[in-house]
Amino acid sequence: PIPPLHEAIKQNQVEVVTNLLQQSDIDCNKIDIHGKSPLHYAAENNCTELCDLLLLQKGIKVDIVGRDSPLCHAIKNGHIDICEKLINSKVININFLNRKKRTAVHIAVESSKPEILKLLLSKGAKRNTKDHYNRTPLYYCLKYSDLDKKKCFLLLLEFEDQNDKVDVTTLDGNGDSALHWAIRDGSEFMVKRLLDLNANSNAQNKDGMTPVLDAAKRGSVKILKMLKEKNCNFEQLNNDNRGVLHIISLSKSQIGIHYLLENFDIDVIIKDKKGKTALHYAIEEYKPSFAHKLVIACSYCRTDDDFNNPIHIAAKKGMSSLVEQLTSQSRNAVDKQNKNNETPLHIAVKRDDANICRILVKKKAKFDIKDKDGKTALQLAVEKNCEQTVKEILNKAGERELSNTNNKTILHVAAQKGFLNCYKILIKKELNLCWLKDDDKKLPLEMAFMMRHAEVFCLLLKNMSSDGKIDEDIHIVQYFRTALEENI
Repeated sequence: PIPPLHEAIKQNQVEVVTNLLQQSDIDCNKIDIHGKSPLHYAAENNCTELCDLLLLQKGIKVDIVGRDSPLCHAIKNGHIDICEKLINSKVININFLNRKKRTAVHIAVESSKPEILKLLLSKGAKRNTKDHYNRTPLYYCLKYSDLDKKKCFLLLLEFEDQNDKVDVTTLDGNGDSALHWAIRDGSEFMVKRLLDLNANSNAQNKDGMTPVLDAAKRGSVKILKMLKEKNCNFEQLNNDNRGVLHIISLSKSQIGIHYLLENFDIDVIIKDKKGKTALHYAIEEYKPSFAHKLVIACSYCRTDDDFNNPIHIAAKKGMSSLVEQLTSQSRNAVDKQNKNNETPLHIAVKRDDANICRILVKKKAKFDIKDKDGKTALQLAVEKNCEQTVKEILNKAGERELSNTNNKTILHVAAQKGFLNCYKILIKKELNLCWLKDDDKKLPLEMAFMMRHAEVFCLLLKNMSSDGKIDEDIHIVQYFRTALEENI
């Protein structure tokens, strides 16, 4: 249960408290089960008269800590009169540290209480004390900043005390400076003030991030311009080997890369630890305008760790205009294979993207390249029943390019799947494939018969009957006789 003195203060019962304090055995510093002393409750509930009574008690501990000090409770609740009474008491240590090693100045800033902060500074509270995270009060102005936190920021920077100037160069436990925090918060005003005070604009944190890289991540051109004016290093890389172009390509910004490419001579072909350039990320993040700029500036044939070049990625993302631009730059990159032996054409077929297939066919992409499963792009298109894509590839493909590692032709594949419309397209091409057998010595006609695809079977039979060969092929006659006898 809560002790009587604590409860009486909590209820602001002045007369009861007065009587209790006269008892010889009363402990006015006792901590209850909630980690609070009587003074905590008086400060928390803005009980100014009770606060005065407690401060008159012999042996009262103003800096007593349960979960925090009474002064910190008063600050958090914005009780400036209580704060003033506690600060003016003769027994307080105004720079007392709580369990997180934070001072009253930390709490005032974090709680957005500029009036209380001004009071603390006027009484000699220090501005550069570091807490458990190695952060000074300045850091807490720079996160989720509102108008009151901006006022706190200015107070910390400008309050006149020749013996305690605010330190803008210190680094916290993560290696972040106040400038890092201000940039992440997006406060251009605070960034400018810190830069004017010579904050370390090239400091790298534990992840290797600099203020420039943080500004790129946020996509803030205005802050990047401020950093440029201070001659910051725009070529530093973070621990993932990513530079400013990588970072901004991964950001939400749609304009930052134009500023960077126009104003800096940055190496655009640097690969990060995943083997990717900024162009790879610009394509992956669906930023065509970024990608177009980077294509002009960089080596578009570079591959990532999976051996995908930018054309592979653009095809995968369905970015047809970028595929057009990339393939115009280099014919050799059109047929490059990734770790799965896929060309950009294979990837476009998997998406059933006839438009990109048309572009790649026009750029003379090879059709006889096989993926790790031994399949050409056309065979994949037939397997997926991608009719328009089949048409685009067939416009250029020849017979020698139409079989896979099992000697199956595209007619075998279509017969097995029963794709009638694909079959019609293939038949119209008048390819001499009907009589080609696979490794199991089966014709496409037999495949259609086995899989019970009647319409495809009839179409093939009609096409094969036109040259008279079917009547002469003893193998076919024997096959169908046996099949019928077995009721297939």
